[in-house]
Amino acid sequence: MTEPALVSVVVPCFNHERYVEECLRSIAEQDHPHLELVVIDDASTDATPKIVENLLRTDEFRSHFTGGVTFRALEENVGAGRALNLGLGLAAGTVLGICNSDDRYAPERISTLLPLLRDADLVFSAVRFIDDSGADVTDEDWAAIRLSHTQRTIHAYPSLGFACVPANVAISTGNLLFKRHLLEQLVGFRDLKYCHDWDFLLRSILRREPAFSRRFLYDYRLHQANSFRSLGAIADEETRDVLRTYFSAIRRQDYDNPTAPGPETWPGVFEQMLEVLGFEGHWERALRSPA
Repeated sequence: MTEPALVSVVVPCFNHERYVEECLRSIAEQDHPHLELVVIDDASTDATPKIVENLLRTDEFRSHFTGGVTFRALEENVGAGRALNLGLGLAAGTVLGICNSDDRYAPERISTLLPLLRDADLVFSAVRFIDDSGADVTDEDWAAIRLSHTQRTIHAYPSLGFACVPANVAISTGNLLFKRHLLEQLVGFRDLKYCHDWDFLLRSILRREPAFSRRFLYDYRLHQANSFRSLGAIADEETRDVLRTYFSAIRRQDYDNPTAPGPETWPGVFEQMLEVLGFEGHWERALRSPA
């Protein structure tokens, strides 16, 4: 009988003392039998590191992780992308997942998504939105409705890859589960403050078509400290950067995925997408960029 894959889950933490224990326990409660946990605290100024240390010391909690538990507390804040790369660099699993420290996993998340990686290198699921107390606000909160709309319209696109171009349909880094060799191909996450997850997703599409599960397997917590609420101007700048990076690779034909959205792979359809989304300017900037 084949041994189940070791799945390493990396948890980047920063000032989430209210939520981090619930996050970590949701990973420990996975029904997949072979897990590793890597926690990176990005120089929190609240009680987050202490809460993590206390929980990770308990034998009952550690017993859920046959692949081991690692905790690193950084002395200086390095930002989300760099913290993720540090954590992923410590992980030993052939499959890698992320859970942001204010979010949580559904118990069957990993066991449900793993089979989808037989025909893909990256997979993500439908997202449920929760509030401070953990209550489901997917259909009640204005921000949740706006964000979930990107996933509810996936079926309207010619392919899943197309659905990823206008916006980050995975919603969060925490909703990404991927193979180690993909991380190596992409050389990790770029050092972006807001769009590092979308950038990683789009660059992965250049290599292979992702997979999507319509089951709600990731809980994204909405609160006042969410990055999308505070980084609007930065997000606009990074959006231009992310699209230029993707479109420039398409222009150079630097892709392996025969269904990656582009003028050669989807003639006529790609140009229609640019027009409908108002992305002609992004494409023209990519055409003017050095090869």
